[in-house]
Amino acid sequence: MDEQQVPKSVENCIVIPTNDGSAVQYEDKIHTFNSTASEIFALCDGKRTVHEIIEYLQDRYPDEDIRTIVLDFLDRLRLSGLLVE
Repeated sequence: MDEQQVPKSVENCIVIPTNDGSAVQYEDKIHTFNSTASEIFALCDGKRTVHEIIEYLQDRYPDEDIRTIVLDFLDRLRLSGLLVE
């Protein structure tokens, strides 16, 4: 995914908080996310670019390779149909 794109999660999904992240129900599927994935999904609000999401999370987790984590996860979200194209 290009870092200038502005990812937006689908509007008609239900986010259910869990002890270690969240579950997202969309159509007839439930996707479970750990806390980092849940945070990335929440940031896909249609207002931030991929680059801004990476910068925000890199500040929060300076010892992690956030860029790779975010890009991989966004690709998974897109393939799962959880992002608006």
